[in-house]
Amino acid sequence: MMTNRAIYQIVDSVRGTGLDRDKSLELALQLLAWEKLSRKNRIAKELAFSAEYIKYPEKVLNVFQALSASGGLMFKAFSNIPSVIGVNPYALRDALEVVSRLSATGVLENVDVLNLAEERFISPVGGYLNMPGEVADLMSAIADIRSSDSVYTPWDSSFAQLASRAAIKSRDVYYESILHSSIPALVSLLSTNEFEVSISNPILQPTAIEGGKPRLFDITVAFPPFGMKYPADEIRRDLFNRFPERTSIGSVLAVRHAMSQTKSKLVIAVQNSLLFSHGYEKELRKDLVEKGMIEAVIAMPNGLLSLTNIAFTILVINPKGGLNSVKFINADSPEFYVGVARTRNDLRNIDGLLELIKSNKESTNCSIVSNQVVLSNDAQLQVDRYVVSDSRKRLEKQLSGLRKIQLGDIARTVRAIPLGSIESKPIAVMEIGAADLSQFGYIAPKGKTISVDENLAKRYEDCFLRPLDIVLIVKGSVGKIGIVPADVPGPGNGGWVAGQSAIVLRVHPEYCAQSLFVQLRSPMGQELLAGIVSGATIKLIQLRELMKLEVVQSTSDQDTKSREIVDSEERLERGIQKIRVEQESLSKNIWKL
Repeated sequence: MMTNRAIYQIVDSVRGTGLDRDKSLELALQLLAWEKLSRKNRIAKELAFSAEYIKYPEKVLNVFQALSASGGLMFKAFSNIPSVIGVNPYALRDALEVVSRLSATGVLENVDVLNLAEERFISPVGGYLNMPGEVADLMSAIADIRSSDSVYTPWDSSFAQLASRAAIKSRDVYYESILHSSIPALVSLLSTNEFEVSISNPILQPTAIEGGKPRLFDITVAFPPFGMKYPADEIRRDLFNRFPERTSIGSVLAVRHAMSQTKSKLVIAVQNSLLFSHGYEKELRKDLVEKGMIEAVIAMPNGLLSLTNIAFTILVINPKGGLNSVKFINADSPEFYVGVARTRNDLRNIDGLLELIKSNKESTNCSIVSNQVVLSNDAQLQVDRYVVSDSRKRLEKQLSGLRKIQLGDIARTVRAIPLGSIESKPIAVMEIGAADLSQFGYIAPKGKTISVDENLAKRYEDCFLRPLDIVLIVKGSVGKIGIVPADVPGPGNGGWVAGQSAIVLRVHPEYCAQSLFVQLRSPMGQELLAGIVSGATIKLIQLRELMKLEVVQSTSDQDTKSREIVDSEERLERGIQKIRVEQESLSKNIWKL
């Protein structure tokens, strides 16, 4: 875009002053705002931009000081004066010449400040992420802002991407962020309509207050920082009773704060952990679903954010409540993104995605689920729980006529032995991890030995693996599975224990361990396990979900067949190992070192 190239030219000319990247952009925007205010006759004639300042750049300092002294938005935009203006004003000449030339040609009349947050300018601070322009476009379009709407954009990026988009349609936009920078105020001056700028912490020191309580805006569009924690004692002392969940978890507090300032619609990005975690996250989800406040849950593709691969989801919340169902949208589909690098993706087909979001019809990437069904699933909101793949649909059809049983009725779980400091005599035990789980037959350890305190081992004797225990990886390489052989060493020195990323399924005597193992290892079983996988960055299976998983209850014939399968696989595997040893021995006496 021509106007973007114009901004780059000014920034590049400013870089010649010796300022760093962030300060260069700040000064370039100050020059652009000064030019616009002059062109629109918004400032006194004696302060207006002209070619004269190229000859006398030392006068720029006086102009910026005068603009700052006018207070309000001007103070926020021009009070942070780069030191180069006072120390070496003649270094500004190149930049002033570029602004003068572009102004004379009319290029600056339509400066685009919507897409400033490109990689060359990105500088995330304190968990704040400068979202890609297409994500800001999508969130703003979902909000469906009208000219009469008041709009709140807390935690907006330092480039005020959400506020500047909202200001295209609304004249009543309130930006609030903890980031101390003049850039949001400058973006406001350069936007279609100016918006109010407040530099504050929305959680701890909200500033949009009217009549002693949070001001209610028609619409809120928010992209809070991820992974934030807040002091629990300050949350308990909140003056406005915004936080029924007395927690320090930033994602929960961000949703509650945004809701406290919204009348009609909240569009907010959240880290995926909010969708499935227990504790305060579950309390929040349950409350929102029970009150019918969740309108839509939109799963976004990974790799959209620069400098991080954090996955996120967009929630559309109606604070008035009364909805009977939740719309789940899978935007993490090749239909809506394109790979641009090994770990980077860009959104595409935004119009098609918006059409899907507005539609009331189910499709391949959209499911409409009743609140009752969502609540029966622990109020979990992961989209892939409800928008299922074709293979999952085939599986559900296949299972519909079979007798099923919950995994918790077949087996109990045994956690990995806790690792701590060695205070008595150390013993050596074999730790079984994902690499030890054989594709066929029984587990064949590769030889990773760890030291465990002897007294700890006695206290947690139940954690040592026993014959026919099933080891299931539930964190990282989720779904990988193995079964313990009958000749496993007993508890104590030389015994086997599961790795920290695994859980042990100890099958009740009346059921067949081999049958459960073969079932969970099969394509059908792996698809069942995939249906309960959650996790934002690292995939995991939660124990509660695992125990509620319905598997096929095997028949006695299937039990017998499964025992034969595992024993035959083990016999063949040992034969293969013997052949490999013979292969290695063929050439061991030639070309020796």
